[in-house]
Amino acid sequence: MARGRIAAGERFGRTVVVEDRCRLEVLCRCDCGTEHITQRGNLRCGHTKSCGCWARELLTKHGQTRSPAWRSWHGMRQRCANQAEPSYPNYGGRGIYVCERWRDSFANFLADMGPRPAGTSIDRIDNDGPYSKLNCRWATQAEQARNTRHNHRVEHDGETLCIAEWSERVGIPGRIITQRLGLGWSAQRALTTPVGGSVFSAIVERDGISLPVAEWAKLYGLTSRMVHERMRRGWSVERALNEPRPPIRTRKRSAAPA
Repeated sequence: MARGRIAAGERFGRTVVVEDRCRLEVLCRCDCGTEHITQRGNLRCGHTKSCGCWARELLTKHGQTRSPAWRSWHGMRQRCANQAEPSYPNYGGRGIYVCERWRDSFANFLADMGPRPAGTSIDRIDNDGPYSKLNCRWATQAEQARNTRHNHRVEHDGETLCIAEWSERVGIPGRIITQRLGLGWSAQRALTTPVGGSVFSAIVERDGISLPVAEWAKLYGLTSRMVHERMRRGWSVERALNEPRPPIRTRKRSAAPA
């Protein structure tokens, strides 16, 4: 048998392998008598245990057929176990998994989480942790956006909040707070300075001297436009000023024919 293939007769839950075909497909027969085709990886990771009859029986028993809670349960299992799922790299691909209590039991999931409230979806409190009772909650989209692993948290006046929360608190757009911090502003200054003028006109302190960014550009032999474009690409002020100007390319003229 080719490496990685599954032997006929091997059982996975209610499913018995009939034939391991090419292209990762496996022909199976469920205990209910239904034959179905699934992917080899889905059997090995435990995602496929029947032709679907097990899930239908469970949903009918608990009266939750296609309910919002069931869709959340099904979706989290897909993200963590199905490599064909587009979002798999951000979940199962980086080690996020569904706890054993929930993995194969929607009943346990429903008992721990309860019905899903309108306008919410499942959210992991620790973004690097698993889907489990202690690490999950029903949260709104705004609450989830503040809990992403990419959201910058800032400490100011004894509190640590994400930029979106500080934006609501101080009334300064989040993009401006982000830009100010990128310019090297302290959290105190970024969160308390009234909005006015462009980020490019902001005062930057270097070596004990405070000057507008445009003035720093002149001192470093760069054009204001060049530094401005670099900062628009997300460069820090340090990099925008210290990166040397690229050499001017000249086109070589071909030699005149003899």
